Amino acid sequence: MLVNLAAVALCNFHLFAAWFFDDSAVGWDPISLWKQMGILAKVVVIVLFIMSGWSIGVMIDRWMAFNAARNQSRSFAPAVAGALREAAAWVGCDNVAVLEVEPAELAGPVRVAVG
Repeated sequence: MLVNLAAVALCNFHLFAAWFFDDSAVGWDPISLWKQMGILAKVVVIVLFIMSGWSIGVMIDRWMAFNAARNQSRSFAPAVAGALREAAAWVGCDNVAVLEVEPAELAGPVRVAVG
């Protein structure tokens, strides 16, 4: 059996050598690659481009939503601080302590009544 495999390999070696040492240059630019693709490969590339565009759109949407939420939080913190001061005055609490808040820029406007 080993002899048969060796005979087949040696008989077809010229085909492998012709394929391996083929001098026809394969173009690696996008146009040459597109021309060499079959229909299934072209469909896959088109689907991947659509998915890539969709992914970029989702990233932009998430970035815009995050920025809007951050701006809303920055405007909400001073309003909460004022309401807490009013609640502390209504309860009759004179001691108001600063709560440890992250990020540090919100530590100033957020205060808690300590009774």
